[in-house]
Amino acid sequence: MDFNSLRRRHQLSLMKADASLTPDQRLAHEQFADDYARQVGEARAARGAAPALPGSIT
Repeated sequence: MDFNSLRRRHQLSLMKADASLTPDQRLAHEQFADDYARQVGEARAARGAAPALPGSIT
């Protein structure tokens, strides 16, 4: 998956977590966001980019 798609999915997961109606939904979307953040980090590293600043995945 390309970098921009990963970033988009990460952001959507964060928004869905924020709008969740139940704790289970929130947890699921937070876990999706965490997984996408990890994948974004791996994609950055594979391209030789410097690590993101603390608190950021870009």
